[in-house]
Amino acid sequence: MMKQKTLFAVASGSGGHIIPALVLIQQWKQDNPYGRVIFCTGTKKLDLLLLRDNPDIDKVITFSLTQWNSKKFWKLPLLLLQLVQIFFKSLFITINYRPHTIINTGGILAIPLSYAAKCSSQAIYTYELNVIPGKAVKALLPCSTTIYSPFLATKHHCQFLGKDFSHKCTYAPYPLRFTQKEQTITKEDAVCTINKLIPHSALRLTATKKTLFLLGGSQGSALLNKALLEYLSAPEQAELCKEIQIIHQTGTHTTIDWKRWYQDKNISAFTFSYHNDIATLYAGADLIITRAGAGTLFEIAFFQKPCIVVPLQATTTSHQIDNAKAMLEHYPTLITIIDQNDVQHDPTLLGKTLYKKLYNHQN
Repeated sequence: MMKQKTLFAVASGSGGHIIPALVLIQQWKQDNPYGRVIFCTGTKKLDLLLLRDNPDIDKVITFSLTQWNSKKFWKLPLLLLQLVQIFFKSLFITINYRPHTIINTGGILAIPLSYAAKCSSQAIYTYELNVIPGKAVKALLPCSTTIYSPFLATKHHCQFLGKDFSHKCTYAPYPLRFTQKEQTITKEDAVCTINKLIPHSALRLTATKKTLFLLGGSQGSALLNKALLEYLSAPEQAELCKEIQIIHQTGTHTTIDWKRWYQDKNISAFTFSYHNDIATLYAGADLIITRAGAGTLFEIAFFQKPCIVVPLQATTTSHQIDNAKAMLEHYPTLITIIDQNDVQHDPTLLGKTLYKKLYNHQN
């Protein structure tokens, strides 16, 4: 009797990590229909929501990790202790389940789990989905069997502690969750589906209006939310508010009652923080405003939707800028990049740009 194969998947912290991992699991299950999948993740509500009732996953194992950044240096000892504990717990788990393969999409949780699996000589496949590998992926370079990336340039950034691991890096398409069938959804069908989710007391969407999709991620984008609010609140935009409708991923951290705000402005809108059927939302959009997470950019390119991209810039990372520039090279007619600092200094810049894009103004 053939031994049952077991896949360990490690992803946590955001949809950008977990959703690609779920796609990779689905692909693995097609080749190994009787295989077993163990998903290792964090304890955030979003992590568990994304994994809930997934038919491809046999067991979910959660690990608690302290949220840490350089500004909260006093939490570093606790984080290090937790990583050591996870390493030893992972040793026990890998011995117990004996996984055939381990896949991860980066993130700090993958470090102790992958190194524990390496002790048992398992194959470890790391997916770096951004152009520039993050700190966690760089730490994973020594123990990874192969590093996959949808960007050819990633190969030139695979160094860790003075050692070059570029020979481990190879190209692989971004693990998109959509099929060709979703590309055929019409705007009319999309609007009809979305309207079923809008309360009867609210204004419904129509297929004839210009539709703006603000895609802020599951946690939302305070900058994009603020810029859109300020632009549409201006008295001179009263006419524009009558001409457009909005699909808005507001995020879980917003303090604004967006449904009420859109009703008060007499704007047809569908607001949400997380939605399973995002393909329909893409299909219903004429223009998308987004940050520059790699997954979002590849999905927008898949649906061939024009977009305004405002890459996230932080003191600890600028990887979204690299993502946006790399995608712009391939899709110059779809992507318009605006610098985050420019939007912060002039919130109306985003509004002016979206107006030009919606109505195809060149100047």
